[in-house]
Amino acid sequence: VVAEARLTASGSLEAPSGLAMPWESFSKLMASLAQSVCPTCDWSGTRLIIVDGNDRISHFTSEAGGIITLDVDILRLWDGQHPGLRALLEMELEHELRHAKVAMLRPARAPPSRPHRLVEELVITFLEARRFLGYSSETRESILAFLDDDNDYDHQEFRNRVLRPAHERGLEAAMPDLILYVTDRSIYSYPGIENALQTLGDLAKRPEAFRATIGQFQLDVPAELINELLETVAVIVRSLESGQFIPAQRGRISVEAQRLVEEIRGLTADELAALSAQERTELVLQLIQIGAFAVLPDV
Repeated sequence: VVAEARLTASGSLEAPSGLAMPWESFSKLMASLAQSVCPTCDWSGTRLIIVDGNDRISHFTSEAGGIITLDVDILRLWDGQHPGLRALLEMELEHELRHAKVAMLRPARAPPSRPHRLVEELVITFLEARRFLGYSSETRESILAFLDDDNDYDHQEFRNRVLRPAHERGLEAAMPDLILYVTDRSIYSYPGIENALQTLGDLAKRPEAFRATIGQFQLDVPAELINELLETVAVIVRSLESGQFIPAQRGRISVEAQRLVEEIRGLTADELAALSAQERTELVLQLIQIGAFAVLPDV
């Protein structure tokens, strides 16, 4: 731990000792983001811990009133002027502040259920990608370049698996990438991650329950975006469960995806039966990632 600071009720930061950086401008950024996320919240129970050698820019834990951990290296670069760095910090801190808000709203001594934890991560990551697309193309390129230059900030490949597809194809087309990212066991370890896609599928079959779960977070997600999430989750789960090939992006399908679909269609029943469950799942996910929701017929 390099330094520690507490948030005030309004979300600004008390200045820590021993950290050489323009703290006032950074504190103003934090306060602005906190007020944007929740203008009525009392943020005084939340702490910011600055560490050296973190494997990502930031993360949130709900212990002891809520702790946002931030890597010191990115603060050492802070000058409030670099558009890519400032935008990246805005995205990351807003992400963690949303987790902090959800934790504040949760009843005392009531840990989140497995579906709640999963949907929370999905929605907050979705809002982060949406924020990313709100920046200019030049700023988005600057963010991606910054993450490319120092992989220590992005061990989990968020830039290539979510941000870059969103930058190049738009949020709707990148939704499958985002959903597969937040349900990836190699990245997340929240309770229920091993059955995360199935859990999302079950929720998608009960749209009102899905909407009610999101509503509990009070994160101001527009209804049309919730509908997009529901639709994409439902298609992915059908891809893993049903026996039909489903084109992606409302009928558009890439040449590579079409070729792979045709190869799968050429497999015999015996060849399909010889595939393990893991092989079947990996093949489906490969199809999703290259632009086609597709499934292997049940055998």
